[in-house]
Amino acid sequence: QASITAVAGIATFSQLVYEGNGQAQPFQLVASGGNLPRVSSESISSRVIATQLVFTIQPAGSISGFPLLVQPIVEARDSLGQIDRSFSETLTLTTTGPGGITGQTVVAVNGRAVFSTLVYVATGDQEAFALVVDDEVGGEEGNLSARSSEMIISDVVASRFLYVQQPSGAVNGKPFNVQPRVAAVDSLGAVDTGFEERVILGVSGQGVLQNVEVQAHSGIAIFENVIYLAVADGETFVLTVDDVVGGLDLAAQESQVLTADVIATRLIFATQPNGSISGRPLLVQPEIAAVDSVGLVDKDFSELVNMTTQAPGILTNLAIPLIDGVGKSTTLTFTASQDHQQVTLTANDVAGGIDLSLVRSDPFLCDVVASTMTFGILPQRVANGEAFKLQPVVKAEDRGVVDVDFDDVIALSSDGKGRLKAEEVAAVDGVALFSN
Repeated sequence: QASITAVAGIATFSQLVYEGNGQAQPFQLVASGGNLPRVSSESISSRVIATQLVFTIQPAGSISGFPLLVQPIVEARDSLGQIDRSFSETLTLTTTGPGGITGQTVVAVNGRAVFSTLVYVATGDQEAFALVVDDEVGGEEGNLSARSSEMIISDVVASRFLYVQQPSGAVNGKPFNVQPRVAAVDSLGAVDTGFEERVILGVSGQGVLQNVEVQAHSGIAIFENVIYLAVADGETFVLTVDDVVGGLDLAAQESQVLTADVIATRLIFATQPNGSISGRPLLVQPEIAAVDSVGLVDKDFSELVNMTTQAPGILTNLAIPLIDGVGKSTTLTFTASQDHQQVTLTANDVAGGIDLSLVRSDPFLCDVVASTMTFGILPQRVANGEAFKLQPVVKAEDRGVVDVDFDDVIALSSDGKGRLKAEEVAAVDGVALFSN
């Protein structure tokens, strides 16, 4: 109700304001004064014109990459808080955070914009942001001031693992040169810093993986001493990371393909030498392999290995080339200085390349097998019918070494016209001593 004093019979109102209830409705002004009868004006139409945007429901419950659990509702209101029911502009939300949003545009209906598919995609876990709503430029209401929501915290919830550091440099029996490091991330790759579970590695290869379980902290699992025990050089395998039972059940993730490298540290006799007959190739020739500490062959090792011995005698054809880590002699020969001589071979790689530890074979015996007979003592001239003053000695030898296993009968004959008496003697230890 408003009143004013008439001047010269006229009442002129200048600050008259009508406050409606938010609904467009007709009304009349009714004038009364003195003893004059009341008078009504013609019907007047009243409406609300928005001057501000208001969040009537604040956004909340942000899980990165998913629709907000509480979607915002914005209304166009006047200064008295009445909804402008004729407001039908497009409202757009922007964010103060570093992340991005989708579903941010809605057309207001009867002065109200109801968002239903708004999604915030965070760049990191526990990221804080606010939403800012604004209307279109122009319109009956003019350009309304933008309005910010309350602050929201976006939670990253992990759904899978991601290798932030791929493993590499797998040397058999030793820690990887580059140890694996994995993160618990959501579908868009943001790390869930609230992930604090045990993480375990599996392997697709035939070998054995060691030191496979660690505790994740702030969404990151750092492995420090993972070792792969291969079954062969050049074996390929893949690591698989997964969480232990309980908590979030994340999707397992495979690493890049790895190759196990065997690096030789020593030589071994894969086949021991044996069957030695002096001056002839061994019946069982030695086979040499370059292996690591657990005995796997290094297939990349291709060097020359020399055989030596400290036994008195002569070793020939002593060089063995190793190809793909293995080499076998075919003509190694030992010539003994005595029968039943014990021989031990030493294998050593030549200078250059990898310097491996030398290795000695099992001892074996070298057998002298007689190939000829020689007179150890020659008989001298003797009178007819009398015994030789110096009786002959005959030896069964090979290359000047007596065959002590020779026990055959040795017979002497003469190319003269006479005859010999006691012309046969059984050899003892390869020597036949004649008498009388």
